[in-house]
Amino acid sequence: MFIPFLTQLAGQSPLLLAYFVGIALALAFWRRYPRPSAFTLVAMLLLILISLGQTVANVYLVVYRGGGVSWSPAKLQWALTANMLVGSLTRALALGLLLAAAFADREPAG
Repeated sequence: MFIPFLTQLAGQSPLLLAYFVGIALALAFWRRYPRPSAFTLVAMLLLILISLGQTVANVYLVVYRGGGVSWSPAKLQWALTANMLVGSLTRALALGLLLAAAFADREPAG
C-alpha cells in the first residue's frame, strides 16, 4: 500500500508544495493580518489533510477492496464516490475560508 500511496502523492506534489507555501505565508503575516492569516492557515491545513486522507482512502479501497477480496464492483464504486464527495465538500469549505481571508479586515475604499 505504501508504494501506490507515494505514487499518488507524487502526482499531487505541486499542490502540496503550494499548500505548504500558503502555511508559511500565513505564519509570516500572522502579526500584521491575524484574521486572514488564520483563515488561510486553516484552509491550507484542511487541503493537506484532505489530500492525504483521500489518497489513503483511494489506495485502500482499490488495493484491498477492489481486488475482489470482499466487495462487489457496485459497492466499491459507491465507496469511491462517497470518498470523492467528502473530498469535494472539504475542498469547498477550504475555498470558502480562502475567500474569507481575501476579504477579511478590509478597509472600505474612499
